[in-house]
Amino acid sequence: MTLETLAFRFRDPETGGNPVAAYCYDIVISGRLFTDIFPDFRAFVSPFALGYKSLQDQIGPMDEFTGIRPPDDPFGVPFLICSECHDRGCGGIWGRVEVTENLVTWNNFSEGELGVAFRFERSAYMAALENLRREITEKHAAGLI
Repeated sequence: MTLETLAFRFRDPETGGNPVAAYCYDIVISGRLFTDIFPDFRAFVSPFALGYKSLQDQIGPMDEFTGIRPPDDPFGVPFLICSECHDRGCGGIWGRVEVTENLVTWNNFSEGELGVAFRFERSAYMAALENLRREITEKHAAGLI
């Protein structure tokens, strides 16, 4: 079984390539943008969008991604949401996050090919999310967003 790597890339709405309505962090899986894997959703953003939201709103979805709490939405964890309103009901991609002792799996996506799944080594996955949490918190503290 091949394991993926997880990273996040900051995207400025003015200069970030794919047009979006807010600052956000793109999900990058083994060097590939999540929106390249689901190309019909290029104008959507991860739930880690920045700007008018509070710090807790921006880092809150991490609890769903780490398995600390179950998803707020009956469709599962939001991977991509509307870049305009950030409302989960406005469209996007949801899926399931399964966390075990050594592995994290993303699967059961609401869109795309059936059977698409991504598997990550748990400690590296958790470190990527912690780095994202720290970066978002630092941007808030510095008043950059």
